[in-house]
Amino acid sequence: FWIESSVQMAAEARAYGITHLHLLQPNQHVPDSKPLSDEERAERIDASLAQYVPTAYEHLRAAGDELRERGVPFHDLTTLYADVPETIYRDSCCHVNARGNALMAERIAVLLEER
Repeated sequence: FWIESSVQMAAEARAYGITHLHLLQPNQHVPDSKPLSDEERAERIDASLAQYVPTAYEHLRAAGDELRERGVPFHDLTTLYADVPETIYRDSCCHVNARGNALMAERIAVLLEER
């Protein structure tokens, strides 16, 4: 369903001349995606999410490969914060602070320029 929905969104965007990017957002529960700060380790990890997110993201990445094969501009941003040791995550789900949003915006701007 996720793949088909993205394919449809990309097709609709193309039909109207709209730039479409499908981005897989970072998540602190993806192993080796970010050096967690002391605050993140203590307050931003949810044991139940840590149990399921890694496997879910493996599936999402594989689906991303299929999306690319089907012409959808898919970008895996899970390692966006791989070199950022300071606190980025503001909750145990995946939401980020202003610094995390700024880094995300910078990366999206580069991706849009490359199109």
